[in-house]
Amino acid sequence: MSGSIFYSKFDFCGYHELFRLKSVHFSLKQYEIRRKSTFPEGWWSMYFLLCRGCSTFVLLIALMISLFVNDAQAVEKLDSPKEVIMVSIRSTLTELNDFRPGYIYITVKNCSDSLLTIDRIVMAEKPSFITIKSSAFDKNAVSSKESSLPYKLGLPVKPGEWRVYPVYVASTDQVRPGDHLLLFNIFFHHNIKIQQYGSVLAEHKIKVKVFGEDEVLGALSNAVTFLMFPGFIMIVAFAWVWNLFLRGEEKEKFSEYFKAIKITDLRFWVIAITISLVMALLLYPWLTSHFNGHERNYLYGYGFYDIVWTWMYSIVIGFGFALIAAFCLWALEKYNKMQKNRHFEEDFSEDDDPIKFLHKMVKNGINEKVFLKVKIDGSEEYGWRIEPDKLEKKDFWIIPSINMLLQKNADDLYKELVIKIDDQSALGSILETIDKGVKQKNQGTGLSDFSWKQEKEFVSKPKKIAKEKLIPIPKSTAENKCFILIER
Repeated sequence: MSGSIFYSKFDFCGYHELFRLKSVHFSLKQYEIRRKSTFPEGWWSMYFLLCRGCSTFVLLIALMISLFVNDAQAVEKLDSPKEVIMVSIRSTLTELNDFRPGYIYITVKNCSDSLLTIDRIVMAEKPSFITIKSSAFDKNAVSSKESSLPYKLGLPVKPGEWRVYPVYVASTDQVRPGDHLLLFNIFFHHNIKIQQYGSVLAEHKIKVKVFGEDEVLGALSNAVTFLMFPGFIMIVAFAWVWNLFLRGEEKEKFSEYFKAIKITDLRFWVIAITISLVMALLLYPWLTSHFNGHERNYLYGYGFYDIVWTWMYSIVIGFGFALIAAFCLWALEKYNKMQKNRHFEEDFSEDDDPIKFLHKMVKNGINEKVFLKVKIDGSEEYGWRIEPDKLEKKDFWIIPSINMLLQKNADDLYKELVIKIDDQSALGSILETIDKGVKQKNQGTGLSDFSWKQEKEFVSKPKKIAKEKLIPIPKSTAENKCFILIER
C-alpha cells in the first residue's frame, strides 16, 4: 500500500508586521510636522512622498516574507499517510473460478485526530474476465470507463474508527487460469489545521481456476493439460468404437496394444497433440460459431462450459471417424469380394488343364489343399467345391481330383511332393514343386503326365453349379484328403 497527499491552506499570521509598520508611518508623520517649518514647501513634499513610498515597499516585503515562512511551517506540520489512514483487504477468497464467486472486504481506519472522509474508491486494475460489484445483488458491474465503486461515500469516519466496504468478485465463463492482481485506489481528505487530500493503494492477489478442470484432467492421468485433452479423447473414442467391429483374437490383441501405446508409444502422443492443435486453432472456434451460436476460443480463455463442449465434440468426432473408417473398410471388403467374384467368373474355364486351373486358384487367393466334398442334387456326381461360403455368389465351381504321374527316376520330386501334401504346406507351395517337375520332364526326373482323375460318381472336369444344387457332405463321413493324387 502506497499513497500521495495534496495540501491547500491560507494563513494571515504575518499581519502583526503590518501594524508595526503603520506605527512607524505615524512617527514619521509627527516628525514631518516638527520639521515642516525648517524645510521649504516644495522640498518638504518630495521628502514626504519618498517616506511614504519607502514605508509601503517595506510593508509589502515583510508581508511576503511572512507568507513564505508560514507556508514552510505548515508543510513541516503535515501528517504522513500512515498517520492519517490505514487501509487493508481482508478475505478468505484466494481462489476464483467461473462457478465460485466470493467477497473481499476493503477496511479503512482513521488513524488521525480529526474527521476522515472517503471521497471515492476506484478499481485501478483488474483482468478483463473478472467482474467487480459492490454487492452480489447489484445489477451493474464496474466498467472500465466508470471504475468508481458505487458506495454511499462522504460520511466522515471518526478518529480511531473502522469503515468496511464489501467487494463482490466473480468471473465470466471464459478465464485465463493463473495468478492475477486486483488493485484499488482509495481517495480521502481530512482537516486538522489545514485541509489535506490524498489517496492510498490496496491490492489483493487471487488465483483463477476453471471449475472442474482438475477433476477431469485428474481422472485422465495421461492428458496432463487442457490443450492435449481433445486429441486424447478423440483417439480413445475412436479406439473404443473400432474395437466393437473386431472379433476374437484380433479384438484381444488390439485391446492390449492400445493399453500399452497410451503410455509408452511416442506415435500415440504425436497424433494426439497434432489433433489437439487442429482442434484449438480451427475446429473448436468453427464448431462453436455454428452450433453454439457464438464463437469461443479457449486459446484466449476457457471455462467449465468449454470443457463440457470440448469433451462432447471430441467424443462425437472420435465416434464419427471410427464409423467412417469402419464403413470404408466394409466397403473395401465388399468391393474386393465383388472383384474376386468377377475374377472367378472370368478366369476359370471348364476346358482348363489341371496345372493351369491350379495357377488360377492360387492367383484368386485359394490356397487350401483340402476342400469340401459336395454332391450335385439330382445326380450321382460328386466334386470338390473350391470356393468358400463367404463369397456371395449364385454359382460355385467344383472340380474332380487331379492325378499326377511321376517318371521312374523322380524320387526326389516324389518325396518333396509327399512331404508338402502331408504337412501344413499351402497349395501355392505344392504348385511350385509341380512346376519344377514339369521343367524336369526332359531330364527324366519330373512329371510324366497330369490330368483330371476319372473316377466313378465324380465329375470328370471343372463345372460351375448353382449354389442351391450343391449338397455338402458332412465331414464325419467325407474323406479328409488332398484332391491332388500322386502315382509312379
